[in-house]
Amino acid sequence: GTERIYGTPADTGQGWKVYAGADRAKVVARFAAPYHRSLLFIGLALVALLTLTLVTYRRVAGPMVRLARAVRANVDADERSPIEVRGPSELLAVVAEFNHLLADVQREFGERIRAEETARRFAETYERLFGDNPRPLAIWDFSTYRLLAVNDAMVGHYGYSRAELLELRILDLVEPSPDVSDDELRRRLEEHAKADTVQHSGPWRHVTKDGTPISVEITSQSFDFHGTEARFTQITDITQRLEHERQLQHLAVYDDLTGLPNRTLLLDRLELALVQAQRSNAMLGMLFVDLDRFKLVNNAHGRDTGDELLRSVAERLRASVRAGDTVARVSGNEFAVLCPELADETEAISVTGRIEGVLAAPFELSSGSVFVTASVGIALSRGRDRAEELLRNADAAVHRAKERGGSRYEIFDEAIRHRTLVRLETSIELRRALECDELRVHYQPSFDLRSGACTGAEALVRWEHPTRGLLAPSDFIGIAEETGLIAPIGNWVLRTACAQAARWRADGLGPLSMSVNLSARELTQPDLVSQVGEALDQAGLAADALCLEITETSLVDDPDASIAVLASLRALGVSLSIDDFGTGYSSLLYLRRYDADYLKIDRSFVAGLGMNMQDDAIVTTTIDLAHVFGMAVVAEGVETHEQARGLLARGCDYAQGYLWSRPVPAEEFVRLPLRGGTIGSSPHGEELRA
Repeated sequence: GTERIYGTPADTGQGWKVYAGADRAKVVARFAAPYHRSLLFIGLALVALLTLTLVTYRRVAGPMVRLARAVRANVDADERSPIEVRGPSELLAVVAEFNHLLADVQREFGERIRAEETARRFAETYERLFGDNPRPLAIWDFSTYRLLAVNDAMVGHYGYSRAELLELRILDLVEPSPDVSDDELRRRLEEHAKADTVQHSGPWRHVTKDGTPISVEITSQSFDFHGTEARFTQITDITQRLEHERQLQHLAVYDDLTGLPNRTLLLDRLELALVQAQRSNAMLGMLFVDLDRFKLVNNAHGRDTGDELLRSVAERLRASVRAGDTVARVSGNEFAVLCPELADETEAISVTGRIEGVLAAPFELSSGSVFVTASVGIALSRGRDRAEELLRNADAAVHRAKERGGSRYEIFDEAIRHRTLVRLETSIELRRALECDELRVHYQPSFDLRSGACTGAEALVRWEHPTRGLLAPSDFIGIAEETGLIAPIGNWVLRTACAQAARWRADGLGPLSMSVNLSARELTQPDLVSQVGEALDQAGLAADALCLEITETSLVDDPDASIAVLASLRALGVSLSIDDFGTGYSSLLYLRRYDADYLKIDRSFVAGLGMNMQDDAIVTTTIDLAHVFGMAVVAEGVETHEQARGLLARGCDYAQGYLWSRPVPAEEFVRLPLRGGTIGSSPHGEELRA
């Protein structure tokens, strides 16, 4: 019953197998105690090893693994972050140093990125400011003057390729000049470029590849270009600007239509000529040439033809004067000729004669042949006058020539000077006259030649001057038209006359009509029709009691506009009369289009009635013509019985003149024997019909 343990059998040689055995319990018991002790030791060793392994991993291996992972993560990540530190002091020191290294690397890496970004932005800025700049830019070596860099605008502007430009010097772009050597050009360039500050210079004359010269301005500054002392240069092409400035300067002193010097340049040359004349005690002349009736050319043929005529006149004037004379256009149809170094007054008259001669021939224009005449005013000086004063003197002389009928010359003298001063004083005093109520209205009656009845009155303005007495219209109306005072004067006369006509009708004087003259300037007023309507309303006068008289010459200045104004006035119900017919450029076409009620024959034709066959024919034709157009005829300036009978015999309808009465104030007008339709028994009525 005992468990035994046997060993390997042994062969005895006798055919026997011998087995050695032992009791298992005894054998195991013999080894059990040491075995259990070994197991205990092994277990304790394993526990100690595990504990050591855990401690080592936690204190050493774990932080190292985390360190490796953190390093790997920082390498792969876009942003770097410090590593979390846990462990013994030695490892802490390693990690801390690593973190410092990592921070340095990260800072250097960031700086490198920023530097690369800055370089990229600088490259973009350089490309935008230099390469893409619309103005030519160049960098050139300060010592050799060779171009180091150019932008696209430089290539396009000068016509060279970039490679060709980089083979040139900045000096090669300058236009060659026989007056400036290469050394001189280099010296000027060095003077310009030697300063460190930004320098501006110009204009320079450059030349493109095809030989086209251009004007440029240079802005440059020195700087270091890759270790080379260089100059950065911006080039501005000012060719067009200089051309525009030249054109503006030309327009400032030359007339755009004729190409002649204008008033400004004329004054400059006149001042210089006056200085020279005073030094040499020589005589100079200023001629004012005013084309007569130039407005009629514009009205008849159009403004284009008028401009064409002015250009032709300018050419003829240039051809007629001496080599040293200056022909200028000072206003619309006024020219001036400056004649220095005249021998005497006769030479000035000789120049005037040549001018009149070249203007006498017809002008062949695109619209046909045109004839013109000119009035010339001459002012002479030996240098002791001011330029503006001499121009005024010539203008006063030409004004005098036009007053005397035009197509002639007048030399400025003391009489004209005195007259000019009087006109100036008159214009000043006339303004005061309106404010001080110095103007008066006189009335001249008009009569029916057949019945002898007084049919109306014409209102004529007078000026009761405080020192010169009662002045006729001829003494101040022209000045009023020149100064623009004719508009307020005319409006005042209109209102006064309408109010007077209304009072006469209210006083039982009869259905007299009131005639009021309108000047050319009044006819162009945009509010003329409303002024007439207001004057009638304020006076309480019927429109058919008012007749407005317009001179023929004022109508033809702008016939289309005049016809429109007359139509508006007729729409109010007033009557219209064409005054001074025959003294201007009479036109049957305009006469028909005006649709007036009355036609007045000028006194100059009435004066020659019965004594001049031409005047007889003109009066007869005018009366017949007016009747054909449905107009009644009024003759003015009748002074004799013979004139009155001649007009009646030719069918004239109405007349006025000194034969019946001078213009008189309103209080005297009512004392005329107007009642009953006649003024007494003479000089009309039965006597005229006889």
